[in-house]
Amino acid sequence: MFYNDVELGLLTYKKINAPVLNEEGNIQFYINGSDTDFSRCNWEPTEYRKYRDDEVGRICKKYGAGRVLIFDGDKLKEEIRAPECKTHVYYNGPLNCFILLYRITKDDRFIRNMAKQNFLIPVRIMTKKDGYPEIKYLSSTKKGSDTRYHVLFSDHEEYNKWKKATGGVGFNDLIQITAAKLFSLDKAHGGNRTYELCINPYGNKLILEKEKRRVFYQSVKEKQQRRK
Repeated sequence: MFYNDVELGLLTYKKINAPVLNEEGNIQFYINGSDTDFSRCNWEPTEYRKYRDDEVGRICKKYGAGRVLIFDGDKLKEEIRAPECKTHVYYNGPLNCFILLYRITKDDRFIRNMAKQNFLIPVRIMTKKDGYPEIKYLSSTKKGSDTRYHVLFSDHEEYNKWKKATGGVGFNDLIQITAAKLFSLDKAHGGNRTYELCINPYGNKLILEKEKRRVFYQSVKEKQQRRK
């Protein structure tokens, strides 16, 4: 068991149910019985329990945390390396970290950081009558609106949450793309570059619309130009 079988609470944000990351991107646990008042904070420890090494390792891998901080009250008791996580599940720790930090800070620099990362996109491969395959990319609409969204995922865990909730609606193939390729995805939607972005709709969710969507696409365009 992790940390000598001691009951710990993972420090999480109250409103978005995600771990608190410090400035270095590390996650934080509190020892059960810690004398700390969280009533005036935007975060609090989860229910105290014993964690397995692989559980903590998976959390660290998902959010790109290299270290784990153990607190006893307001005192940092120990800082340890993130446990090893052996898994075939694809995670993009930096991307999940940038999504989370943007949700908290609303700082556009995290949108620009996202634009440099890889995303997972479900596709449906259709066979046309002429024998040539046609690729359909996943998109969605907001209830009561005609606004369309590209639907993207940061990792397999986030994708599986959507698939479990929706049944996958026929999208059984995944492709991993760079953000630069995302810039040309609008060709699959009739060349409409006004599509908004919906990332991780059933988990570490983020909606980028209007100006925020333009910040993302502009950052991708700049990345393309630097490569030329």
